[in-house]
Amino acid sequence: MTFSKIKKHLTRSLKVLVLSILSLALLTSCTNPLASLLTGKSQTQLSFPQAEVVFQVVLPAALPENNSLYLEIVDDVTGIALNPVRYAMTQQDERTYYVKVVLTVGSVVKYRYSRVSDASIVEFTPQGNQVRYRLAKISGPAIVQDSIAAWIDQPYTEAIGRVRGQFIDSANNAPIPGLLVTAEGIQTITASDGTFILEGLTPGTHTLIAYSTDGTYETFSQGVTIAEEATTPVFVSLTRQKTVTVTLNVSFPDNFSTLLPARIASNDSALGNSYADLYSGSTALAANLPQLSKINEHRYQVKLTLPVGYDFRYKYTLGDGFWNSELGQDGQFVLRQLIVPEHDLTINDVVHTFTTPSEGTVSFLVTADALPAGEEVSIQMNPFGWFAPLPMTKISDTQWLFTLYSPLNYFSAIQYRYCRNDLCESTQAVGTDQLAFTVNPDSQTFPFEITGWKNYSVATSPTVVVTDGGNISIRPDFMAGFEVSSQYSPLYDHRLASGLQKIAYTGSSDVVLSPTWTATRNSPPYLEPLPGKDVSWTQMQTEIITAKQLGLNVSLFPVLNYPNGAAQYWATASKDAGWWTSWYDRYHRYMMQVADWANLTGAKSIILGDPSVSPSMGNGTLADGSTAIPCQR
Repeated sequence: MTFSKIKKHLTRSLKVLVLSILSLALLTSCTNPLASLLTGKSQTQLSFPQAEVVFQVVLPAALPENNSLYLEIVDDVTGIALNPVRYAMTQQDERTYYVKVVLTVGSVVKYRYSRVSDASIVEFTPQGNQVRYRLAKISGPAIVQDSIAAWIDQPYTEAIGRVRGQFIDSANNAPIPGLLVTAEGIQTITASDGTFILEGLTPGTHTLIAYSTDGTYETFSQGVTIAEEATTPVFVSLTRQKTVTVTLNVSFPDNFSTLLPARIASNDSALGNSYADLYSGSTALAANLPQLSKINEHRYQVKLTLPVGYDFRYKYTLGDGFWNSELGQDGQFVLRQLIVPEHDLTINDVVHTFTTPSEGTVSFLVTADALPAGEEVSIQMNPFGWFAPLPMTKISDTQWLFTLYSPLNYFSAIQYRYCRNDLCESTQAVGTDQLAFTVNPDSQTFPFEITGWKNYSVATSPTVVVTDGGNISIRPDFMAGFEVSSQYSPLYDHRLASGLQKIAYTGSSDVVLSPTWTATRNSPPYLEPLPGKDVSWTQMQTEIITAKQLGLNVSLFPVLNYPNGAAQYWATASKDAGWWTSWYDRYHRYMMQVADWANLTGAKSIILGDPSVSPSMGNGTLADGSTAIPCQR
């Protein structure tokens, strides 16, 4: 079955998502569907005011015959493509459609538009990329007006413009890095100086949204007018939100393994949401999600510091946002919502089940040689593509366990494999290429003995490193250390401390960290940080500070990522005077962010010399040996 058919099957099957927009209730009703999904004596019943919102969209051309248009509210906790709620839109004229939806006041809704015939086709940006989602801030009854630039079979070929601006803190005029800025379905992240560039917007008026992915700042929403081949400036000051303590007490059902760690999955980037599409559309890695504290056998607790007014979406899980996440009484995914109040709050939640109705649980029991301290075994599922690895529970020095509860009702068979330290592409267990199981109503257990790991061998004798004939020691005249790979993945985040500790324990004095930005386009040239591909502003600071606390000198070696390779990027660039002016402007923004990292954290040095940018230097050459001919400056 193809991925598009699976997505179609999922979205048609998962008809009841527990977003606040589930039913078009009367506006006089204050009942929040998120809180009413589960019942129980200790369940805290939350209620928020509701408002009717009209979504109106103009298409680039009339819909093809037998196509319908839908508003698609996405769930970025379960996975953008894995659990949307669709609303059929009504045709107003040949190219204009609308739909009315009741939403919770205070929500920041993530949505997009899709065409549906035999398959679902999601709208595209003017640059030819699928829209991940748009944002809408719901402050009361409103009309949200959008325009669709393109579809995969109807590319945009007309003139474009851009928005360029800066966001600063209203209290101290400090720049705000890490904000998600979006308009017309195009997204970018603010740099360390608070600046952003949204390139490739169609002429007309669009809604510009600046969204703090951890709720630290208020959400900004304002219309901006784009002119052909022009830049619209935006300069905005935002208010930092005060925080409160939210205590979540949760009761779990009886029929689950207490050996599995209980976690909370949410839309909060500070709590593990990557704000990127990772493996097969998942947005979070189980290992990066906060674990709940166990109060007794079936009761757990977590205390969170959350900003006032934050639209916090969350669920409880024994895996990640998709695998082993809590289900409602109807067997569908649960997604809870809290608009954070101005006071500390305690919420009592009840999980109905983790188990797919009418399907048996599947347990995996692995036996392997004892691993070094800090290392672990994970399992990776593949129902239609490989998902993010799930940590297994260590039950002895040589045994690891994982029990799969859900969602099992959407798949007939699932392939799986075991990995070491989550690195499934490089450290897969030997002999796990063809492992699979068939879903059925009976519980199943699959034992497996790991006899070795791919690309991993143990030396039969200690490795001897010789410098001057003596032991390695930190000396002012000798630099001993490691350069960390620039190939970033959110998988590495929870292993950061242990990895740096191992570097320090070797007697190293230095570590070289290699942050990246991505060259997302070259016509015009555009460099930006991509969530999930490039280390975030906050995560890089954490890496530097952790290394310094271990006594390591930190050097930063900034490099660029090229989705299609550096050679193709430079070969297809126009490289005229205007192009070079734009390229140096974008690269300068990146270098200033690296300088800010170093300045704020006390990094020892910055190393400039990324080989991939050599064509931009004097007498630079391309891969074929021809001269890049940068502009004379």
